[in-house]
Amino acid sequence: TKKDANLSFDSSGTLKLSKRDQVEPCSTGNEMQVRYCLIRRRLALDQANIMCFKLHDRLAEKLMNARMEEPPSGCLKLSLKQIETADKKFWTLMAEKTRDGIKSGPAGRPCDENFDACLDSPEFLNLLQHRFAPPASSPGPSKQKPSEEPATKKPKTGPQNLKGASKGNFMRVPSELLALGCVGATTKGHRLCFDYNLRRCKLPVKDQRCGKGLHLCAVKGCRKMHMAVECPDKGNAAREPKKTSFLSNRSCIHMMQKFCGDVEPHEHAPWGISADGGFATALEAQYPDAMCEQLVKFVDELCSDKGIKISPASLQQPRAHRCLFEHLTKSPMDLVKLRIQRLKLWTSWARDLAKDESEYKLTLDPRVRAVLGAKRLLLMKKVAEEIGWPDTELFSELATGFRLVGNATRSNVFQQGLKAATLSEEQLMRDAKFLKPALLGKIRASGGGEHSSALYDITVAEAKEKSGMMSLFGFVYSEEKLLPFERSAEILGVVFDLGLSSEGRVSISNKPSRVEELNDALLGILNEKFVIPTSMPSVLGKLQYADSHVWGRAGKLALADLRELGHTSPSKVLLEESQLKAFETLRCRLCSGRPKTFLADDVEKPVLIFTDGALEYEGDAAKATIGGVSLKPDGACEVFGCAVPDDVLKRWQDGGKTHVIGLVELYACVVSLLHWKPDVSSRRVILFVDNWPALDVLVKGTSLQPEWRELLLLLEDPVEDNFMLWIARVPSASNVADHPSRGSLKELEFLRPYKCVQPFCPVTKLPLKSTVC
Repeated sequence: TKKDANLSFDSSGTLKLSKRDQVEPCSTGNEMQVRYCLIRRRLALDQANIMCFKLHDRLAEKLMNARMEEPPSGCLKLSLKQIETADKKFWTLMAEKTRDGIKSGPAGRPCDENFDACLDSPEFLNLLQHRFAPPASSPGPSKQKPSEEPATKKPKTGPQNLKGASKGNFMRVPSELLALGCVGATTKGHRLCFDYNLRRCKLPVKDQRCGKGLHLCAVKGCRKMHMAVECPDKGNAAREPKKTSFLSNRSCIHMMQKFCGDVEPHEHAPWGISADGGFATALEAQYPDAMCEQLVKFVDELCSDKGIKISPASLQQPRAHRCLFEHLTKSPMDLVKLRIQRLKLWTSWARDLAKDESEYKLTLDPRVRAVLGAKRLLLMKKVAEEIGWPDTELFSELATGFRLVGNATRSNVFQQGLKAATLSEEQLMRDAKFLKPALLGKIRASGGGEHSSALYDITVAEAKEKSGMMSLFGFVYSEEKLLPFERSAEILGVVFDLGLSSEGRVSISNKPSRVEELNDALLGILNEKFVIPTSMPSVLGKLQYADSHVWGRAGKLALADLRELGHTSPSKVLLEESQLKAFETLRCRLCSGRPKTFLADDVEKPVLIFTDGALEYEGDAAKATIGGVSLKPDGACEVFGCAVPDDVLKRWQDGGKTHVIGLVELYACVVSLLHWKPDVSSRRVILFVDNWPALDVLVKGTSLQPEWRELLLLLEDPVEDNFMLWIARVPSASNVADHPSRGSLKELEFLRPYKCVQPFCPVTKLPLKSTVC
């Protein structure tokens, strides 16, 4: 920019001299100036962190190389206007691919990611193709060179330029004449009468000409005074295979590459001018079948690349030709704009026809009106007429009802057929009550045809893609039913996860919001280390409901403590260390996020675990031993017999307690469950106990005695509590673990072969001393 002097008046009317910035436009008169402009844009994009400098340099070099490239013979050099048009197309494509924004993110710059796709786009490259030079009208100094840019020509006017009056104008030749190898005009551009060549011209003729053209033979190269249907050369030209080349910017065009020798043997006319002044090779009017088949495959490949699904039957309709043409020639952005334009048009029609729709429905039968509901028949009929839908009687039948008997109206869509009647109308109505259940039963028993699954998928896909159009036409449907089935479902706050159902696993957990709410409540209790019973009923109810859906022993003690505290006292109740530990276990169990998993395997027998404890005295010294037997469905058997550590036994006997057989029995159960837990994951387990107090606290999961609570807390593992346990009473005489608990295995000979194992003490975390191995 530079400062320019400028005269102006201020608010008081005084004339003053000021300077202002003046921005001069860039000059693009030649290649060098255009290159400088591209360099400035390149620097600006790089400084703004929009596009890499090197990538933009590739674009600039491609544009300038195309401009400087020497054109082929008969073609023009690329003009600067073509370069500008190609550059605009490149940035239009870039805008379409970066609709989410061009701001740089963690994945990089969006323009850099889409650069190659835009640079290699056929829509961009097609604009850099050389154009054919126009034919020169006359020699002389004003003759235009092929490398120069074409001058703008003004359209000619006058009668000689009217349709059908000049050489080269398009004339549609009837298919009957095309089959005979006919053309529409002479080599000098004089039109031929098609009706004359088909023996049906009734117009007056003067000098071998009527109002439609010359009365000469239309067969290519003939031009004699006879009709084409009587020409001895008719059809000869059309039977010659045609040699054709195609210009395309699609790589899959190579599938059409086939030389003449690959088809049936034939000879082509020699290059040159024929006797009537035309080109001899122009007689080759017929395309070989092999080329036609490859052309269809090529178009099908293009449709597949663009995601277009088309059937051969639909191609027989003219509307399908227009639709296919739009999809193959327009960019995705243009298609979106076209669809939006049509939807806006149809929506305006719906508003205009709203009053007529209401009045029209009042004329219908009430039963038909109830079935149609909010459907807009007049709008559908108008849209059908606009797109050329072949079934013109469809909407009248929707208004009056379809015939159940007799001949159906021709739809022009489905193949027409005839089926002889087997019942009269009176007999049909009389047998309807029997036929209806029979037909429904037949449909249910059929299980769907071989195409039912594909038809369902197509229906769902069309419903998703055309939901807006269905609403426009007044179709009411449940949109949520179109959604795919979820792998998990939430029912009453419980999440059922079937993601691993193919592996036979089903998981159950609490919903995240409930887990978060309970986590806050339990953290508050653990931080304050006390509870107020009057504020606990709601928390207790939620905890019990949540715990019931993640079955297990973890948290039983804490829930029992909350129930024991009652809910009437407004005073604070301090929690002991064991209670705080139980609450922490409950919090981990509910809030760890690990769902309860069930294995949906084949029904099999449960794992049987027998336990027993023994307490004997030798003088004043007490000796406690335990035993356990595991029986698996496959016949495998494991046995252990161990002594209870002395320090553990002494802890139980503190305070003058001597007969602690109940604790010994419970200790045997805890040791057995913890040792065999890895082998019984997600399986059914029956635990047999021959001591009533031990069985009672195991079933309830709680106890008021500190020593019993300590052992029960060892079973409350929030991570590994994943088997289904049932606890039952067994008489001592039937308990196979009774003898191992007393250090004897000879009574278990009937269980051989069995394996002796050595479990760990859950209190000391040390191996237990075996009494049988």
